[in-house]
Formats: sequence, structure tokens, C-alpha cells
Amino acid sequence: MNTKQKNGLTKTGFSRAGFASRSHFKECVMGKLTCYYEEIDSEVKTLCSCYQPTS
Repeated sequence: MNTKQKNGLTKTGFSRAGFASRSHFKECVMGKLTCYYEEIDSEVKTLCSCYQPTS
């Protein structure tokens, strides 16, 4: 795997434009507990809509 980051993608390949949920859907708790990727790629949690504050 190429470790060089591309513009618009996190280091694990998620879009920096944001997304609804992540690829590990079986482990995803939809923002209720710790994010699966929190230690692997901390940027993923800030982009996932499940972890965005609600008004």
C-alpha cells in the first residue's frame, strides 16, 4: 500500500469531504462509543457524520 497521502483522503483512505458511516459497519456503534479508527486514524472520527455534534 502506498503510504503517501493523497489530497482529499485520510491516511487510511477515507474522504476528507466527510461520510455517513465507516467501512467496519459490524463494529460501528454509530457514534455512541469509541470509534474503531480513533487510534488508527484520528482524522476519521472528525469526518464521520456519526460523531458530529447535533443541534
